[in-house]
Amino acid sequence: MRDLRLLVVLVLLFVPVAAPAQTAPRWPVAPVPMTRIGGSSSDESQELLGVGSARRLADGRVLVANGKPREMRIYSAQGKFLSRIGREGGGPGEFAGRIDIITLIGDTIVVFDQGSLRWSRFLASGKLVDEAKAGPAAAPAQVALYRRSIVRDLPPSLGRCATLLLDAIPPVPIPSLREVLPDGVGRFWLHTDSSTTWSVHAASGKLLGTVQFPAGVELYQVGAGFAVGRLRDADEVEQVVVFRVATPPPPSVRPACAGNRDSLPGASGPRVTELKTILRNSLTAGEMAYSNLAHYVGTADSLTLKLGDDMVFRVLRASNRGWAGAVFDRRTSLVCMFGLGDATPVGWPEGMMRCGP
Repeated sequence: MRDLRLLVVLVLLFVPVAAPAQTAPRWPVAPVPMTRIGGSSSDESQELLGVGSARRLADGRVLVANGKPREMRIYSAQGKFLSRIGREGGGPGEFAGRIDIITLIGDTIVVFDQGSLRWSRFLASGKLVDEAKAGPAAAPAQVALYRRSIVRDLPPSLGRCATLLLDAIPPVPIPSLREVLPDGVGRFWLHTDSSTTWSVHAASGKLLGTVQFPAGVELYQVGAGFAVGRLRDADEVEQVVVFRVATPPPPSVRPACAGNRDSLPGASGPRVTELKTILRNSLTAGEMAYSNLAHYVGTADSLTLKLGDDMVFRVLRASNRGWAGAVFDRRTSLVCMFGLGDATPVGWPEGMMRCGP
């Protein structure tokens, strides 16, 4: 009996024990924004509508690309209105459509006007440096679809890093979409459209931390210690907010994948053609519904689209001023999407139809 007890003890000592699951540290977000802009109907400079993008400048000022009136505005770190850049129109330094802030290089602002398909460079003082007309298929190169993920604000030097990251982690299930946003210091922030929590990853796919924002916050920019986003209430009143985020110090070593100018893989083939046909049909059906209801429908069933058994259509967002949709192919994992009006996802080219593998 003694030998039997000794044998049982020895067996138990050598049975592998599963290691406790690792949980990523939570990076706290300050409960109150350190900058709050908008939400007032009595002060024209604090009234926002159709904000296309917003960025925090190095000195704490905030640049907001407003939709109506179409102009860029600069606010102090405390949210006080300071100045305007540009105005609505078709002339030099003017805007005809949604304004996307592409990059900030020192005191230079690079923007893309989706109405005139024109790139412009401004100084923060408001002076127009230069501008260039783009082709009809042009759109900001910093947005792409890959593995059911919308990757935006992506400089070409990080294209390879984003590809490696999304290949290293499981894709979100159909019909979900994931947002991927680089923070400028070597990390990628990921978010699924059914969650208020962002996960932060290294290019290798390693989970570094999680960040939870208040419900309804759509992020425009993340950086070391801050995040810029938009809040919209039930009445579609918009605010631009800057939250302080307790992020750890940025990586001291640049990722090995950085620096190689590369773009995410594109999508092609007959299935892409089929998916784009479905999107065009959905656009026609959506406009017909709008003519009857004075608003865009929020469910795919209302569009009565003809879909194959292996395809799924989803309305991402709909309002009386725009809508966005996506079609998914279960057979190939391809996805194509579009956005119109103020329902266009953040960073997505308005009116543009794009597909990704």
